[in-house]
Amino acid sequence: MFGFKEGIHLFFRFVRHVVAFLLRLVVFLLCVGAAAVIAAGFFSIGIPLLLLVALAFGLSTLGSRIDPRRRI
Repeated sequence: MFGFKEGIHLFFRFVRHVVAFLLRLVVFLLCVGAAAVIAAGFFSIGIPLLLLVALAFGLSTLGSRIDPRRRI
């Protein structure tokens, strides 16, 4: 089905995508946790919304750093 070189290439491509996904997931969970802790201290809705916008921007730039051709 695939030659040895093609199989190795596909395997490392798959591993790279899995690592990129896990890195995004860790960053997302850290940002959400930080946002939850900060939002728990404030009852204003403006600060959590600002944090969510910053989180979305951070994840989109993280995605472009991992693979410049792809954005979230």
